[in-house]
Amino acid sequence: MPTLDAKQYLLSALQMQHGRLVKDLNAIPAELHGLVPGGCARTPLNIITECAWVNGWISELLEGGPARRLTPEEEEALYASVDTTAKALTMLDDSVTRLTAAYEALDPDTLGDITDRPFGRPVPKFQPAFLPISHMMYHDGQLNLIQSMNGDDKIHW
Repeated sequence: MPTLDAKQYLLSALQMQHGRLVKDLNAIPAELHGLVPGGCARTPLNIITECAWVNGWISELLEGGPARRLTPEEEEALYASVDTTAKALTMLDDSVTRLTAAYEALDPDTLGDITDRPFGRPVPKFQPAFLPISHMMYHDGQLNLIQSMNGDDKIHW
């Protein structure tokens, strides 16, 4: 039986989820990208911006950097700066390019090694590496809900 290639899985799953996120954002009418659904939810632009930021954060971690979290003021400034769909998608695409490079540089034999970064508790290195994929998947579900709240019940990927 063939062995699972964890590094290839990360690369493949990243590309798949990136594509789904972009398709689902584009399925939401552009005039709704900056609006707050229900008056209290997050905007689609905010969702995409957070996904891009987390991708970069984990890239930095995998590259051996400090993987510093944003202060509340930095986070607020980041979300305010991404005020168009084009900016959000560029930021997302750039973050996926960086994360792809970080994945490609990984030694697959170290993905089972235990680390305490960034969670502060021991986990296999694969867990933080997989975080951006599961994070984008989670937020893609939010985009799907926004689509359905606006009358679109189709799967766009």
